[in-house]
Amino acid sequence: MKRAFDFQEVGPGARLLGGLRVVELVDNDASLAGKLLADLGAEVAKIENSRLDRSRTQGPFLQDETGKGRSLRWMAGNLGKQSIELNLDSKAGCTALEELVSTADIFIESTAPGYLAERGLDYGTLKIRNPSLVMVSISPFGQGGPYSSFVGDDLVLWAMGGMLYVTGKEDRPPLQISVPQSYLAAGAYAALSAMIASTHCRRTGKGQHVDLSVQACIPWVAQTAPDYWPCFSGVQKRGGTGWTIPSEVEEGGLRRTTIWRCLDGHVCAYLIAGGPGEKMNAALFKWMREEGFNPPESNGILWDYFSLRKINQDLIDNIEYEMAKFFITMDKKRLFVEGQKRGVMVYPVMDIGEVLENEHLKSRCYWSSISVSDARRVDVPSRWVHFNMTPLKDAEPPPETNQHSNDLAERWRAIQKSKYVNLDALNSPDKKQPFEGLLVADFSWAVAGPLTTKYFAEHGATVVRVESCDPRSMDIVRVVPPYYGDNPSLEGSGLFNRLNINKLSMCLDLGTPGGRELARRIALRADVVVENFRPGVMEKWGLDYHSLSFQNPGMIYLSSTNMGQTGPMSSYGGFGNLLTAYAGFYSLTGWPGDEPLPLPGAYSDYITPILSGLALMAALRHRDLTGEGQYIDISQMECSLQMLCLPIMHQAFGGTPWPRMGNRSLYSCPHGVFPCLGQDRWCAISIQGDLQWEAFKDALGNPDALESRIFSTHEARVKRQDDIEKEIAKITSSISAESLMLCLQEHGIKAGLVATSEDLFKDPQLASRGYFKKIPHPHIGDVWVMQSPALFSQTPQQINRHAPCLGQDNEVVCQEILGMEPAETYAFAGLGAFGQGATPTCSPIISKGKGGSI
Repeated sequence: MKRAFDFQEVGPGARLLGGLRVVELVDNDASLAGKLLADLGAEVAKIENSRLDRSRTQGPFLQDETGKGRSLRWMAGNLGKQSIELNLDSKAGCTALEELVSTADIFIESTAPGYLAERGLDYGTLKIRNPSLVMVSISPFGQGGPYSSFVGDDLVLWAMGGMLYVTGKEDRPPLQISVPQSYLAAGAYAALSAMIASTHCRRTGKGQHVDLSVQACIPWVAQTAPDYWPCFSGVQKRGGTGWTIPSEVEEGGLRRTTIWRCLDGHVCAYLIAGGPGEKMNAALFKWMREEGFNPPESNGILWDYFSLRKINQDLIDNIEYEMAKFFITMDKKRLFVEGQKRGVMVYPVMDIGEVLENEHLKSRCYWSSISVSDARRVDVPSRWVHFNMTPLKDAEPPPETNQHSNDLAERWRAIQKSKYVNLDALNSPDKKQPFEGLLVADFSWAVAGPLTTKYFAEHGATVVRVESCDPRSMDIVRVVPPYYGDNPSLEGSGLFNRLNINKLSMCLDLGTPGGRELARRIALRADVVVENFRPGVMEKWGLDYHSLSFQNPGMIYLSSTNMGQTGPMSSYGGFGNLLTAYAGFYSLTGWPGDEPLPLPGAYSDYITPILSGLALMAALRHRDLTGEGQYIDISQMECSLQMLCLPIMHQAFGGTPWPRMGNRSLYSCPHGVFPCLGQDRWCAISIQGDLQWEAFKDALGNPDALESRIFSTHEARVKRQDDIEKEIAKITSSISAESLMLCLQEHGIKAGLVATSEDLFKDPQLASRGYFKKIPHPHIGDVWVMQSPALFSQTPQQINRHAPCLGQDNEVVCQEILGMEPAETYAFAGLGAFGQGATPTCSPIISKGKGGSI
C-alpha cells in the first residue's frame, strides 16, 4: 500500500480532506461545490477569468469603509478558497491552468460545453498528464444531447426540472424560491460526485470524467412530483397553501393545508398521514378542545394514506376550519414549544432574521465569524456537519482576486500528489464501482436517510435496510402516494421504489431481544451505519455509536435529525416539510406583499442527503488513511441553510431582509413565467441586458407592443415590469410552450417550458441521458427509476434490482452476510425477531393487506 500523505496531514488535528487538491473553474452558484470541499479541509484553487467569470460583479454588494463594493453572492460561494487569475483566451493562461490541473486531484468546471476543448483543456487532453484526475463538468443540460447547447439560468432550469410547476397558487403562475436554488443544488451534487469518483480513484488509481446536468438535479428535490406520470400517467398540481394527494372519492384529489396564520406570523402544520398520524392528530384535537375549539369527531379515521383515499374533502375542510381559528389565537413560539410537549407538530415559518437569532444554532456553534473589511466581522453559516474525530474548523474569508498566484502552483508542484492508492489493486481486475465490498447498515426511514444510502447502493455497496415489521412504525415512504397503477400497496410507492434500488430489506421487531441482537450483529459487521431517529432511540436499543464502536472501531456512524444531537431543541420531532418552513424557505417563497407559501414537500429531506453522503465519503477517506472510524452528527437545519447563505449574509451585513419577489430577479428583466397555449401551460423566460432584449424582440417578430421607447433600456424595463410582463403574456398565450422555448433558444435567449411530470418523463434531453430506466418488480410489474443527475465515465450508476419488498432478504442477510446456519435463523424467527408469526422468508405483513396504517 502506498500512502502519499506526510505525518502532518494525517496526524492529530488533521482536516478530513487534508491533502486533497481541487481546482475550480466555476462562475455561478455551483461554486458551492468547492466551498463544501474546502469546509472539509480540501485545498481549493479558484480560477478567476475576468472575461468569463462575472460573479464578482453581481450584487448585492457589501460596501467597505473605502466605499468599494464586494459581491455578497460571490463571497457566499467562495469562503475558504484560494484565488488565481488566468486569461484563458491566451496561450499562457491555458498553459498555466493545464499545469495546475496536472497536480490536482479534482477539477470542477462550469464552462459551456466545448469551451475547454477549443482551448485544448478537455478531459481527454488533461488525463494524458494526469491519469488519476477526476473532472466534474457542470452545465445547464449536460455535455451532449439535443438541448446541450441551450442556455439556462436558475429560473429556466427550475422550470425544466419540474420544481416550478408544483410551487405556488393554483390561480397564478408557477413560482420560484426568491433565492436562486438550481445551481446551488448542482454545486452540492458536484461535490458529492467528485467524492464518489475520487473514492474509485483511491482504490484503482484511475480518474474519470463526470458529466453533471443542472436540469437533471432538479427532479431529485421535487418530492413526489416526478413520480406521478410514471406511476399512473398523472400530474401533480400546485397546491397553494397546501398539497393534494390522489383520492378515490374526490376527482381533484384530497387537499390538506400546510401553512397557517397565527398571532405573530405563520406556522407550518397539517393533518398528518402515516404511522404517527392517528396519535399526533388526536393530540392536536385534544389541545384544540382544551382551548375551546371543536374539531369534528374523527374517531373512525385511521389517518393512514390508504384510508385517506376514501375521505371526503368536506371532512378535512371542516377540521381545518377549526384549526385556522385555533392557530390564530397563539404566537409561533407557544405553538412550537407547547406543541412539542404535547406531541403536536407545529413549526414556525421563520424569516432570515429569526434564523440569525436562533438560540439552538448558536448553542451548536453553527456560525463562524469572518473578516469582511478592516473594521468589520460578520457571522456566516459554517458547521453543517459535526465529526467527533475531525471537527470542522471556523470558516475562512473568501480570497481577494489573484491573492495566491505567487505560491500556490509552485507549492502544488513540489508536493507529491496526495492520493492514497492501493498499488496491488492496480495490478488486479479493476473495481467496477467505488464502494464494492462496503457494507452499509441502514436503520433510517422516510427520505433523508434512505436517499443518503442510495448513493452507496448505486455504486457498489451492499446496503441492508433494517425495517420495522410493526405497521405503526413502518417506513412511511412505503405508503406515500403516488402508487403504481394508482393501486396502494406496501410495494407500490413511486418514491420508495426510486429511493431504495439495489438494497436488501431485513424486517425486524426491535422490541424483541432477538430483533435487537440481529440488528446489533449487522451493525458490528458494517463499515457504515446510518440512522435518523430522535436522539436516544438507538441508545435505548443498544445500537448507538458508543455501544457499537468498541467492537467495531472502524465504523462510520451517521445520525441525521432535524436539529442535530445536541442543543436545546435536539429532542424536537418533526418532518422535513416542517423543517423547511423553520429554516426560512417558506418565508422566501411568494409574491411581493402576499403571504409566504410552502414548497411542494420536504425540500430539506432532499438537500441533506447530498451533504450527508459527502460527509460519509470524506470520513471513509480518512479511515483509509488512519484506520479511524468516527461519529457524524448531521442536522437537516444546518445542511439546509447552506442553500441560503446569500440572504443570510445579506441580512447579517446590512440588516435588510431578503424580499419575496415572486418570479422576478435582481439581475434580469423581464424575468418571469408567462402563459402559453393550452391549459396551465407556461414558459419561463429570462433576459439580461439590452442585447438579449433586442434578440428577444427579434425572435417574436418585433411586435409593436414591445418596441416602445419605455422598454428600450434595462433600467426602463425594471421600472415598468408590470407593463412589460402584461404585454409579453398577451403574445405568448397564443404560442405553445415548447415552440416558444425552441424559438427563443435559437436566438440565444434563456427560456424553458415549465415541466409537468409528463414533460419530465418525455423530455428528449433527459431521455438522451437515460434518465428514466425501466426495471421489473415481482409484485407491481415494471417500475421506472430516475437516474442520478451525474453521468460517470468509469463507474456509471448501477440499477441491478428493484427496491426490496418488505423483509424480502431476511434469510439472505442472516445466512450470507451474518454467516448464520438455517437452524439458528429459524430459532430467531421462533423468538419473534422478524415479527410475530413471521418466518425468515415471509414478512408478517402481506403487501396488499392492511399495511397502509402508517
